[in-house]
Amino acid sequence: MSSNILPDGRWQAFVRDVSERKRVEQALHESEERFRLTIDEAPIGMALVALDGRFVRVNRALCEIIGYTSAELTALTSQAITHPDDLDANLALAGQLARGEIPRFQLDRRYIRKDGTIVDIQLNASILRTREGAPLYYIVQVEDITERKRAEAALKDSERRLTLALDSAQMGMWDLDLLTDTSVRSLRHDQIFGYSAAVPTWGAAVFMTHVVPEDREVAKRAFEKAFVSDNFDMECRILWADESIHWISAKGRVYRNPKGDPVRMMGTVLDVTEHKHATGGAAEKRTRVSGAGRVHATDRLGHR
Repeated sequence: MSSNILPDGRWQAFVRDVSERKRVEQALHESEERFRLTIDEAPIGMALVALDGRFVRVNRALCEIIGYTSAELTALTSQAITHPDDLDANLALAGQLARGEIPRFQLDRRYIRKDGTIVDIQLNASILRTREGAPLYYIVQVEDITERKRAEAALKDSERRLTLALDSAQMGMWDLDLLTDTSVRSLRHDQIFGYSAAVPTWGAAVFMTHVVPEDREVAKRAFEKAFVSDNFDMECRILWADESIHWISAKGRVYRNPKGDPVRMMGTVLDVTEHKHATGGAAEKRTRVSGAGRVHATDRLGHR
């Protein structure tokens, strides 16, 4: 309310309805508080970053990831804590984002912590613009993926050791999806079946076309037994493209879904032809047979 004195000495009062202004101010305050809580209480690192890379606002999670306090981090730029080898790619994407060429981006990169150690992070960035569309701030989300990277590196190292062991033993590896009848194999696996390079597709049905007709029932029973016992163990003869016969030994395990249905098999295969010949276990030595005995690749095993 405001007032003034008229020339005749009377008071004149003015009453203004400020309730709408108060409502707008309250809504703005609540909006800012939600925005603050969204950043400050987020379980992953979050920050508002100026267009030149300066940290404008950071949350507690980001400070814990980087090892700086909030005051220390807001005195730095994103470029200052980014690993030099990752900087160019990050700046290129940031430029595209500011120019509106992309709506957001995600990449893995490395930050340098306050103590000098390296932390692997996954960075997601979008941009905050003015009503006119001018870029104002980058909105950045940061997740520490150091342990995931270590696990991936350990897995790759384990796979390399396994590949070396299998190669040394002249074994092939196979991983069969029983639902789609497709598989992932090592190159050595396909070489054991007479191919110089990896074949495009492989599965139980394709495998059966390589088994000599007299041994197909043996192979089928081996699969059926595995679906009951979970253990796959089989020896049979296979036919190469040059019509020569080879003996193989295949071993593996069956894996089931939560309902107990077999959905996957993994194992190894070994060419035991020379061993069979040496021990007299092979009735024929490089016997040649007609390719007409093969079944078509669409013939399936009686999988459960």
